[in-house]
Amino acid sequence: MVSPMIRPALLVLLMVGLAWPAKAEPLLSLGGKWAGAGWASREPGAPRERVRCRLTNRVDHALGRLSVSGTCAAPGRRFDLSGRMTAEGGRLSGRWSNPFGAGAANVSGRSRGQTMTVSFRGRDPDTGERFKVQMRWTIGDDRFSITTASAPIDGETYRVVGEIGFARTDG
Repeated sequence: MVSPMIRPALLVLLMVGLAWPAKAEPLLSLGGKWAGAGWASREPGAPRERVRCRLTNRVDHALGRLSVSGTCAAPGRRFDLSGRMTAEGGRLSGRWSNPFGAGAANVSGRSRGQTMTVSFRGRDPDTGERFKVQMRWTIGDDRFSITTASAPIDGETYRVVGEIGFARTDG
């Protein structure tokens, strides 16, 4: 039997233990300013374009939420990048704005270790073809990368359409 004096301490330890996974979510380490460089293509097999990005990420630890906003540039064009994701017990959900024409879409996925994978569906505004997208975020100390892959809606094989590596710029 647990002594009445120890019960409050055990309750606090249990509550801290239950709260710990939310604080350990990798997306909560991504607050701050970031610069990125890499490549993207408009669709699988299309030519790769060099891409540079600047992001400002805001983290709300209480809600387990990451908000992303920024600008990316490729030869001859600039586009805004934005989204938000919330982490709860390894599950991710939110909304992402796809700059390549799919518009805004709901995202969902999982977080495991220092990797987050989210997916969403969209429609090509030119052809009307439906597709699905997976974004894999790999997180390290003061850096992260996003690898984006897409597939036809009824296809099983995803092909990488972009890779951008980011480094923290706000120290």
